[in-house]
Amino acid sequence: MKVLTEYLKKIEELVYNKEVLLCGCAEFGNVDKDENKKQRNEDAFWFFRKLSAWAKVIYGVDSDLNSVQQMKSQNFPIFCVDVEKMNLEMKFDVIITKQVFNHLSNPGLFLNSIEKHLRKDGVLIIITPNALCLNLFLLNFFNKMHTSDFVNPHHVALYDSYTLRSMLEKNNYQVKEFYYSATSFIGKFGSFFKKSFADDLFIIAEIR
Repeated sequence: MKVLTEYLKKIEELVYNKEVLLCGCAEFGNVDKDENKKQRNEDAFWFFRKLSAWAKVIYGVDSDLNSVQQMKSQNFPIFCVDVEKMNLEMKFDVIITKQVFNHLSNPGLFLNSIEKHLRKDGVLIIITPNALCLNLFLLNFFNKMHTSDFVNPHHVALYDSYTLRSMLEKNNYQVKEFYYSATSFIGKFGSFFKKSFADDLFIIAEIR
């Protein structure tokens, strides 16, 4: 399994000239320390803007009304919906969840919802924190979990490569490509010695 150190290049390749849906389109509170940290701090919607530059068509969904209103004020095509129950009556080539899967109270319901919106040959991209990453190991080892941004009341579950793959397979998906993503210094350092020490899981899945 390959380790991505610049995951945006892979995303650009996957979404270029495609019809895309971004689930969880606002970056408020996202603690992912990636190469776009400065840009993210200046613009909470940086990721949506990136996708807009590459995709043929893009829509976003988020359950945070304040974020949705701010994005709509900038003329972004956004819906305020619960991603576990959404019914947009639209289909997409690519659906992306970035740092969202670990917030879901019912991931099976979410995957069923996504299936209704994904074209037959479409793909679902999931980027989510890696439960086995070196960052979490060190925080736990030094009893610093309570001081970390990794621990917050909005996180419901963390996954490793096996549990996330199992979740997808139990819900009528198959993994097309799997990567680790290392964006922090510790993640990059750790993944040099052991790939599963990388910060995030990056999975591309399709409906069976």
